Amino acid sequence: MATKTPKSSTVKSKPTTTTTTAPKVSRVRKTEATTESSGQVMRELIAMRAYERYAARGYQDGHDVEDWLGAERELTQPR
Repeated sequence: MATKTPKSSTVKSKPTTTTTTAPKVSRVRKTEATTESSGQVMRELIAMRAYERYAARGYQDGHDVEDWLGAERELTQPR
């Protein structure tokens, strides 16, 4: 006579439900984002002014650092 193999006992668990919520944004992150975007704007303004200086000199190459630093000085100097 053949013997039956016992069925393994398995425990069925209830499916876990997970809820996701949006991460909270702190004031620090907002400030950092504002600082980063204003920094990007300032770099763009400096780049435009540096190009204006380059154009005013007749598009003469070799003075890119001088133009950048001069433009930065002009734009960041207190008025």
